[in-house]
Amino acid sequence: MRIDVELAEWEQSCCGAPFGIGDSVVWIVRAVEPGTTSAVSAPPFVADLHGQTADGVPCLPVPGVVVGIAGIAWPRGRVPSSPGRVVRSEGPPRLTTLTRVRVGDPDGPDAFLVALEVPDDAELPVPLPGPRAP
Repeated sequence: MRIDVELAEWEQSCCGAPFGIGDSVVWIVRAVEPGTTSAVSAPPFVADLHGQTADGVPCLPVPGVVVGIAGIAWPRGRVPSSPGRVVRSEGPPRLTTLTRVRVGDPDGPDAFLVALEVPDDAELPVPLPGPRAP
């Protein structure tokens, strides 16, 4: 079965290992909580390579083979009152097809959307009931 996992670039830089199409990975993932928004149209899972998932939120190690990677980059704009400062601006993210992800690429995307082929019997986390999880 195929699942989509969103991985923040800062987590990849901090705690990840390089990976590419065809590589086997095991990531701790949590299900996207109902009512939250994502970089793209709500991938069902978010990777937690940094161990920052709140206590009580279901997360599990999920093995899989990387079958697709997209880099996610948000538009940026300058702050008029603060010369040289650049922040994320309004607008949809730009998706770029990738074959590999490195560690610590300062010019890389803001996040990654990774398609994993996981075993059909893989245990996957479910989101907490209710509109928001801790």
